[in-house]
Amino acid sequence: MLGEPEVKDLDKLQLPDNGPMTVTVEVEVVPEFELPDLTGVAVQKPKLDVTDAQIQEEVMNLRKRMGKMNTVTEGSAQTEDFLLVDLRILEGENAQAEAPEIAHHPGTYVLVTGEDKQFKGQVAGIAIDELGKTMTGKKAGDVVSISITGPAGHEDERIAGKPVTLMMRVDKIERIELAEVDAVAKQMGMETGEALVTRIRESLEVAENAPSARRCISS
Repeated sequence: MLGEPEVKDLDKLQLPDNGPMTVTVEVEVVPEFELPDLTGVAVQKPKLDVTDAQIQEEVMNLRKRMGKMNTVTEGSAQTEDFLLVDLRILEGENAQAEAPEIAHHPGTYVLVTGEDKQFKGQVAGIAIDELGKTMTGKKAGDVVSISITGPAGHEDERIAGKPVTLMMRVDKIERIELAEVDAVAKQMGMETGEALVTRIRESLEVAENAPSARRCISS
């Protein structure tokens, strides 16, 4: 039986003083059916190929993860650098340094985003369009001001939906020094970079083809 039984014309029922009473109840029941014999039926499972680009992306992610951060003493900020900034959030559009301060966040890290992220980034949890373009080329000591309308859902009512200025003084530029592929391989228990690439390919093939197996079962 499926769902709850429904008594027909319940509002019209009358209890007799004596004797039997007839009540009509409608219920949904599980239909009866027979599954066909699927013995010998071939199921084609599509094989998804892993590309060299996918493998190189995984290798690069590992090199970044196991790399080390260096302070940039000469030159300016580049894509994927991390900027340590002193952040002040000020009231109003194009606010100057003496404007009323809503919040002060020293020691805030800002990632210089690139074209792969459409240069979009975040400052103290606030999404900023073209942040990467704005911060590229900046040096330690530079002051950057960005005027925005605060996100409507921001927890601070002085920021939510209001014109504010993010004033950032760049205190330090940090850049990831990528780990060597062979060094990454050894940290992961393999002898060479070639072995690492082989392991990554195998893992990606398993991950790529597992969903197709589920699709075959459910189709």
